[in-house]
Amino acid sequence: LNLAVIRKAVNLGPEAHPSLKLGILAAPEDGGAASPDMRSSASKGRPYIDTAGTPSPSRHVGAGGRRGSSTEEDHKPLLSTPRREEGGSAFSGYMKAVTTYALIFVYILSDAGRTLILQKALSTTVINSTSMGLVCYTCGVVVATGLTFYTHGLKGLKQAYDWRKILHCLPASFLFALATALGNLSFANGITSSLYVVLGKFYTPVAALGARWIMGKFYMWLEWFALLILTLSSVTFGYLQSFNVTDADGVPKDEPITGMILVLASAATSAVGSLVTEKILKGEQAPFHLQKVRLDMGSILSSFVLLPAIGMIATRPQDIPWAERPVSYATCPWDSVCWEKPHSNHSCHNPD
Repeated sequence: LNLAVIRKAVNLGPEAHPSLKLGILAAPEDGGAASPDMRSSASKGRPYIDTAGTPSPSRHVGAGGRRGSSTEEDHKPLLSTPRREEGGSAFSGYMKAVTTYALIFVYILSDAGRTLILQKALSTTVINSTSMGLVCYTCGVVVATGLTFYTHGLKGLKQAYDWRKILHCLPASFLFALATALGNLSFANGITSSLYVVLGKFYTPVAALGARWIMGKFYMWLEWFALLILTLSSVTFGYLQSFNVTDADGVPKDEPITGMILVLASAATSAVGSLVTEKILKGEQAPFHLQKVRLDMGSILSSFVLLPAIGMIATRPQDIPWAERPVSYATCPWDSVCWEKPHSNHSCHNPD
């Protein structure tokens, strides 16, 4: 055995761990000094056994019986560097974990804020709900484009806006645009943000069933039982909330059943869209912001299709993009005559 190889591999020396008895190993072949145990054995007259078996021609024994000259590597503290490296790696691992959980916390806050803002905007303003989704996807494309240009330059932008890739992602983009439109319609129908979040948990069992039958994934019985509990609890909460709602004046009212159905449809559509996205982008090595550009561009194109489609089948003037509308609900309340649709011309009866 070569002592120099062992010391370089594990960074140990005789003085670091005396219990390992590294001093009885052969002297290093690179001209290093003999270990203290070797010199002590020679001074006491005990024979030294070379465990390597055969002498090495590179070993030089001086006139005084010393092997070579002492090097700085043999006598420097061997454990100080690993300890510093271990301390640095532990700190970097701690910071990585903190960053990961901080991102999760930021996502939770952002998602909650987005839900509250959407509920407030779509229930108190006269903006068309489908056009709100179009604006959101446009903002997403702008942010993702900026990140792509910052990280990959013009070459990254060409990859992100490859029309073949955009068309490849179009099925998933359409499902996400449809899910967003249905969710915004539920807010426009007066559903509360808390009920929207709870009923949105319907996404999980739909995604699990889809992954089982479409992707071929398997789940154990305990996971199915947990999904069943989650689904039943969401249904129970929605049932109780539908009979325990008051308006701004404190008058009891029922939660709109139409809004609840729209939330369930939005969650199911989003789950199917996630499965389609996983199947389409499986094996794709492009960074997330490049894929975000492609998906949101497809959603923008899909929103332009959904705008007239929803307007044609809508029964409320609020959901018709080309219908005349008042400035705010303060001048034209929900139950005002201006929101009536007496004819088939898809316009408010009294927009002024």
